[in-house]
Amino acid sequence: MAVPGIKVVRNVDQAEDNRTWYYAGSDKKQHTATFQELQALFSKGVITRKTLVWAKNEIGWAKLENVDAFKFILGAHNDNEDQEHTVNLR
Repeated sequence: MAVPGIKVVRNVDQAEDNRTWYYAGSDKKQHTATFQELQALFSKGVITRKTLVWAKNEIGWAKLENVDAFKFILGAHNDNEDQEHTVNLR
């Protein structure tokens, strides 16, 4: 829902949206997805911060958490597999 007087600013370059991305699935196969599809897969827990991704003009395969284009997405979600838990042993 739009809020009057508030402009939504996206942190993703339009070029990121248009590239075909590849990711290594849990089935050990390579899959293709758009930027938006990867966002949705991450939100649903299908892929994680540790999932390997690649797109044209990237240096090579990298963990999702290490790709600049996805950093703002990762910051907006709480991925339980990467959380550290502290236990107080008193």
